[in-house]
Amino acid sequence: DLKVAQIEAWRRERLGDAATLAHAPFLTDHRPALEAYLHSYRRAYGYRTISVVDRTGAPVLTSPAGTQEPVPLLLMAEVAQVTEVLVEDLHRAADGTMRMGFIAPLRSQQGEFTGAIVLRADANTHLYPILQSWPAPSDTAETVLVRREGLSVVFLSHLRFRPNAAVT
Repeated sequence: DLKVAQIEAWRRERLGDAATLAHAPFLTDHRPALEAYLHSYRRAYGYRTISVVDRTGAPVLTSPAGTQEPVPLLLMAEVAQVTEVLVEDLHRAADGTMRMGFIAPLRSQQGEFTGAIVLRADANTHLYPILQSWPAPSDTAETVLVRREGLSVVFLSHLRFRPNAAVT
C-alpha cells in the first residue's frame, strides 16, 4: 500500500505539471519567453525533456534545445481526442535511459487540436528510487512494475538482482 500510494502521488504530480503547462496563457506567444520558461520549469521539476509538439508529434520547441524525441502517431491521435493528460508508457529512449511521458493536448481558443506539450521524466532519477526504497531492511522484499503483453510479462522496472531488466 505504501509503494502504491507513493507511485500514485508521483504520477498525480506529473499529470498536474503537464496540465498546468498546457493551460499557460502565454503558451502560443513570445517564443523566447516560452523557451526560457520551459527551461526553468524543466530544471526546477527535474524533467529530462519538455517539448511542444505539432499535431503529428514532431517537436516544435524543446528544452533542452535540440532534443528530438517525437511522440508516436498513434498516441498523438489519442491525445487529439481527449482533454486530459495522457501517460506515455515507460520506454527506453535512444540514449538507453528509461523514460515516461506525460502528454497534454493543446487547443486553440476555438477548441481545435493544435499539438501537445510533452513532459518526459527519467525513470532512473524519479520513479525507480521510489520502487527501490523500502521502509525496513529486507533481504527479500522487492517492488516491481510489470505489464502483460499477450502471454508474456514485461518488467518495466529493474529487478533487485538484474539491474538492467527494465523493458525485457
